[in-house]
Amino acid sequence: MSNLGVAAENPVYIGSWTNWSHGKVNGATLTLTQQHGNLLVAFIALFVAFVGDSVFRMLAFFLHLKLATDVRRDGLHNQRQVLLRNSSSGFVAAWSLVRLLWSNRREGSRSTRRTAPLLLVVSLISFAFAVAGVFSSNVGNMSGNEVLVASSACGQVMTTAADTIDSSFQLGRYKSQRVRVFRDLAQECYSGKDESNSDRCKGLIRSRLPRTVETNASCPFDPKLCKTQDKNIRIDTGFLDSNDHLGFNAAPDGRIQFRQNIHCAPLVVDGYAESFNFSSNGTTETYRRYYYGAGVNGRERNYTYLARDQNALSQITTPLERNAGVLAWYSLGMMRSVDHYTSASNFQPIPELQVNGSDLLLFFLSADRVGYVGEVNDPWYSAHRSSGQVRSSGTGDDMAETYERDEAASPLGCVSQFQVCVPVGNGKKECSPLAGFNNQDSIENLTEKQSNMNLWILFSSIAPYTVSEIVSFLGADSLTSTYTLDNNMQMPLPDNQWQLDVQRWFDITLAAMQQAAVDTAVGPSNPEVLKVYTRPNTTTEKYYCKNQKIRSSAYANFSIVGLTITFSIGGIILIIHAFLESIYDKWLWRWCKSKHYGVIEWRMNGALQLHRLAHEEIGSGTWSQCDREYPVAQAHDALFPLNIDDKRHPVIGRPEYRSADTAAVRRSIRESVQMKGNASDPVVIQSTECAEDSIRRSSVSSISLRSHQR
Repeated sequence: MSNLGVAAENPVYIGSWTNWSHGKVNGATLTLTQQHGNLLVAFIALFVAFVGDSVFRMLAFFLHLKLATDVRRDGLHNQRQVLLRNSSSGFVAAWSLVRLLWSNRREGSRSTRRTAPLLLVVSLISFAFAVAGVFSSNVGNMSGNEVLVASSACGQVMTTAADTIDSSFQLGRYKSQRVRVFRDLAQECYSGKDESNSDRCKGLIRSRLPRTVETNASCPFDPKLCKTQDKNIRIDTGFLDSNDHLGFNAAPDGRIQFRQNIHCAPLVVDGYAESFNFSSNGTTETYRRYYYGAGVNGRERNYTYLARDQNALSQITTPLERNAGVLAWYSLGMMRSVDHYTSASNFQPIPELQVNGSDLLLFFLSADRVGYVGEVNDPWYSAHRSSGQVRSSGTGDDMAETYERDEAASPLGCVSQFQVCVPVGNGKKECSPLAGFNNQDSIENLTEKQSNMNLWILFSSIAPYTVSEIVSFLGADSLTSTYTLDNNMQMPLPDNQWQLDVQRWFDITLAAMQQAAVDTAVGPSNPEVLKVYTRPNTTTEKYYCKNQKIRSSAYANFSIVGLTITFSIGGIILIIHAFLESIYDKWLWRWCKSKHYGVIEWRMNGALQLHRLAHEEIGSGTWSQCDREYPVAQAHDALFPLNIDDKRHPVIGRPEYRSADTAAVRRSIRESVQMKGNASDPVVIQSTECAEDSIRRSSVSSISLRSHQR
């Protein structure tokens, strides 16, 4: 199968860019592959958790300072201080406080009142940062799922590029295949009231473009030409934005606003049509001419359209033809008169059809050999002539009454209008008149850059696939009635079937407009089509080639502002936490009630300082850097292990000698005791132990005093 009309895969730009839908600052975006994006999200979550731990540690520091006192307090107070000092995170502290509260449950409400407020504060902070970590991925959601297309094959499909017959045919084949893609896209994205969940629809910058449908519109022509005066259809997009609706990523001064509408009505044929017979080789056939304007540009004749009025269903006589063997299909002819572009017109409308400032389209519906199950009151499909009966099923005997079209080629007239507004600075814009498409490049006083912008956007998405182009390539395939056409039998049609067809044409046009913008940026998959592509030449055109947005869930977007705020604030918190004690020692102590005592207690309550104090108390090791967070035992000192003789009350093993001076004092005490009595006497032993306890207490007091003086 040919891939001539298959668009290339959408390559996506990886890196930083500005999504102008969110502004210059908030739109700063970083696009990564999904794999790298997941890694960044994981890192952000870890970073936020780390920052949360730092915030808790700073809170614990100031709470510890506030509660610090050189007055003797009970065990609960001191244990609470130790927990604040040594808990690595809020959750660790909260769990430790819960266990401390449980251990002191015998004290009842007293311990609860002293511990519960601290537990509540710690828990709230921990929970807040846990939630922040979970939602840290929203740094990506802030930028949505819009990404930039990155392709080296960007260019416009232009008729002027098809300068040979072969390239012209190739261009036609390409557009024909793309139009069928757009038809399917419209079926997915514009059917139903709600937006489709189709991946193709969600890949466009908007799943569907807005439009207003009026089904009770007036006649757009001279009233005598319309079959109905108030049952016509008018569809209007209102002003659409090239950035917001088509994905041309640009600041406000690099956008255009455009509008498109179509106003249609079935036309009367009485007085505007005549039948005649034509004989050739002994065969006579009936034809019908329609007079809505003379043909021009190679169609010089006094009528507008010619249709054969033969081979209607009633003229099929054989049972085989009537019941099974003949396939029927609609045919759809089109004539157009383009405003201010006579060379693109193929007829000159009669005065009753002329509408100033609009393109005129006439559609002629033929339904040869199509049988209708029941009469059709739709003014365009109108079928009231009985054509006999056919079997209702392949094997049964039931017969169904059928009808055939009233007119050989039923006419439908439409006027199409466009309007474009271009920003010209200072919040102002210049607009073209609401007129035919070829008036949209007539805006005066545009700079070269503004003109290039206007033309690039128009011919990248809007111009290539208007309603006339859609119907020209699709023909009867554009009709929704064909969905219920079974062989040569048309299932019942509603009275507004023609309006459904016009809506479908317009929807295909909108879908084509959306996808064509992407096709321009991506380029075709078949390099042969590049021969009929016009590559960008100006700086403006090259800019838009690199700034076409689509939506994709295969990539991860991150707000650069969000990342900057997250890492900046988090980094500041980490730096403050790292130097908090130094900052306190230098400046903050002046405003703290506990002055220097609080920070010294903070350091001494550290795990390693508590370890030093426990060992130094019993003369285990020789220590230095005792006023710092990490005390150091003298090299080759062997510290005493635990004594677990009493497993319910383990202690650090007691040494025989603390130091030379202490040992000498001990010997003196023991000798003195022995001189006074029997050394094995319990009283003597108790006196000796009390003396040794006094030595330890005096030694500890001396150490504490030295630490406090430092």
